[in-house]
Amino acid sequence: ASLGGYTLNEEIAENRVENHFGYGSRWESRPGKMLGVPSVITSQVTSFYALPLGRISEIKRVLRDIIPKAENKEALRGLYKFVSKNLAYALYKEIDEAKVNLSFTEDSVVSFAVPPYISFDEIITRNDFEGMIEYRVEEAEELILTTVEKADLQTGDVDHVIRVGGSSQIPVFNNLLQRLFPGRVAQGNVFTSISAGLVNAYRNGFGT
Repeated sequence: ASLGGYTLNEEIAENRVENHFGYGSRWESRPGKMLGVPSVITSQVTSFYALPLGRISEIKRVLRDIIPKAENKEALRGLYKFVSKNLAYALYKEIDEAKVNLSFTEDSVVSFAVPPYISFDEIITRNDFEGMIEYRVEEAEELILTTVEKADLQTGDVDHVIRVGGSSQIPVFNNLLQRLFPGRVAQGNVFTSISAGLVNAYRNGFGT
C-alpha cells in the first residue's frame, strides 16, 4: 500500500489532468480506421519520473506521426510541447499544492497551461480526492492490521501512534488512524521524523 504524496499526486493527474492532454481521443491510423491514442503517450503527464532522452525522443516521434491524423490535435500539440519543454515538475508542483490545500479546505484548483494549446482550471473537492484514493486507504488499513497481527497484538494493545510524513495530514488517513486507535494518535514532526528514524535505525544496525 502506498500513501506517499508522490503517488497521490499521480492519482490526481490520472483522474483529472490526463484528459486535458488527449487521453481518450482518437486518430486515423489508416483511411477509415480510427484508434485510440495510446495511453502510454498521454500518461507522460501522470508520472513524474525523469525519462531517458531516448524515451522522450520516441514519444515525440509517435506524437509527430499521430497529431496530423488526430481528432484532438490541440491537446496533443500541448502534450508534445509539454514533453519537449520538460514541464513535468511544473505540473507536479501545481498538483501537489492543490492536494495539500485539500487537507485544510473543502476544494482546491489545479491550474496549468501549455500555451497556446492547453489551459485549464480543474476544481477538485475533498470528496473527489477521497474517492480517487479510497482503494489506497483501504490497502493501508489492511497493511496496518496485518502488521499489528504479525506483532501478536490487537489494535487495543497499541498505546501510541505517531503520525509523520506529509500524507499523515490528509484527513481521510488521519480518520482511519483515529478509528483504529481512538484517542491514541498524536502528530509528530511531519517532515523530519522519518529521516531521523532512519538515521537512528541505521546507527542501531538495521539495513546494514
